[in-house]
Amino acid sequence: MRNDFPEKLKVALRNELNKRRVFERIEIFRSNITEFKFPVRLLYELLLKIRARLFNLSLIHVIGDSHVKSYVMKSPFIVHHIYEATAHNIDKINSSSRSKQQIDDIISRLDRKRDVVLMVFGEIDARIHIYYQHEKQGKKKSINQLIDDTVADYMGKIARIKDSGIDTCVYGITPASRMKENTFNYPFYGTPDQRSRISRSFNEKLKNDCQRRHIPFIDIQSVAATEDGFIKDEYRLDEIHLNTRIVPFTRNAIEKAFEQKRKFA
Repeated sequence: MRNDFPEKLKVALRNELNKRRVFERIEIFRSNITEFKFPVRLLYELLLKIRARLFNLSLIHVIGDSHVKSYVMKSPFIVHHIYEATAHNIDKINSSSRSKQQIDDIISRLDRKRDVVLMVFGEIDARIHIYYQHEKQGKKKSINQLIDDTVADYMGKIARIKDSGIDTCVYGITPASRMKENTFNYPFYGTPDQRSRISRSFNEKLKNDCQRRHIPFIDIQSVAATEDGFIKDEYRLDEIHLNTRIVPFTRNAIEKAFEQKRKFA
């Protein structure tokens, strides 16, 4: 009797690879519709807002950098993408991204009694800017001090949003990438291991500050990071971003944090 196990194994592996390719194509399509004027997304979010208003349901306004893309057209999330924003410059009037002005404008239009804000910033600070500033300044400031300064700037803005009467929570930064290429050609760029250590330290300090201020913290690294601090393959959209597998975890964590006062769309 002929042993056809190797052939069956090849077929199974090929089928699994095809499924992964289809999934990746879907994810890439979703990631390409984060623009504010994309008609399908605008219609989806309009209908979501109408439903929330009719049934008095809460929405989660995701405000952040490119890592918001996982939540596009996912209920109950409304996505607000702020280009080139960093945690360090998030509240500076003269920042090139105009993040302060954009965030303040978004906040001014929310339903304060019903909606929740999820802040999604800091990954690019951990991946590029903290190490870059450490080297650029001749190592006058330690990496730990630069992380502390960045988290303090970021949390100051978050605290002011919360104090304005809006339920606010914080998204832990995405785990580090194993990518070695210096894509943006910075004069100084950390190794994957250096970036992993910075990312984990940043995330831990952010988590501790949120706990101290009684602000819900969504610790995505607890589920999406390997033991050495890199993105798990099953959560990876590309070298830097997470795919939509992170969405149910995020929603469940936010629902649990506000279960006594919120019912989400």
